[in-house]
Amino acid sequence: MLGPSESPGELLDEFEAIDDHWKIFRKRRDIRLPADTRYPLHRAAAQLLKNAPRSLSSPPVRGMPDPGLIGAYDWLLAQHMPPALLIDDRNELLHVFGGAEKYLKIRAGRPSNDALDYIEGDLRAAVFGALQRAKKEQTPVCYRGVRLADQQGETCSLIVQRIVNPRAARQQFLVRFEPVAPPLATPVQVSPDTDHRRISRDRIETLEGELRYAKENLQATVEELETSNEELQATNEELVASNEELQSTNEELHSVNEELYTVNA
Repeated sequence: MLGPSESPGELLDEFEAIDDHWKIFRKRRDIRLPADTRYPLHRAAAQLLKNAPRSLSSPPVRGMPDPGLIGAYDWLLAQHMPPALLIDDRNELLHVFGGAEKYLKIRAGRPSNDALDYIEGDLRAAVFGALQRAKKEQTPVCYRGVRLADQQGETCSLIVQRIVNPRAARQQFLVRFEPVAPPLATPVQVSPDTDHRRISRDRIETLEGELRYAKENLQATVEELETSNEELQATNEELVASNEELQSTNEELHSVNEELYTVNA
């Protein structure tokens, strides 16, 4: 429960409103919220918590692993992990594996926490659409034949998979990139009928792949627009709630004004 002029702030995603007028909220997930997003305790409450019995205090933080073991983990990941990005449900970049930095591009200006800001071209739209589908579905999402921005005709396969990590405060996703080698340029003899049929079949398969990718790209764009529309609707709801708070404050000021008028009389 909050006061009339308070709001959940950064914790808005972790709570659902039961009553917007009286500011009553319910927790969405049964997890422990990160310490850096909690509200500061009152001095008296902090002193009580400090003097509380050991059973009521928070459990001690475990020590960090052996740095040598962490170095071994990093070496194993660099050697055997395919090019991939580890991000959370807010699209924040957590880790880069296996040379996936070649798919990213750093822009001038202030750095961003959004991993999509470092991806360009068709690859960005494909990653966005795959993430939206992975958040709704439980199975991995795969897009094939995604064109890269800076490469001449080079394509890759994109796989986005949800990571099952009960200890994580937020949902995590693994975005993998599988490069597709371009076909070798070999002389083609078109005299026999079999070669004509093979070339036609290859051309049809290529066109079907491009059409399928265009459909997936269009679907990703539509999902991006739907997400933007939902954000605008949420902003509109916040503005409506702020307007209601201003109206209630205006009514309180009006009642106070009437009381002052009565006292003055």
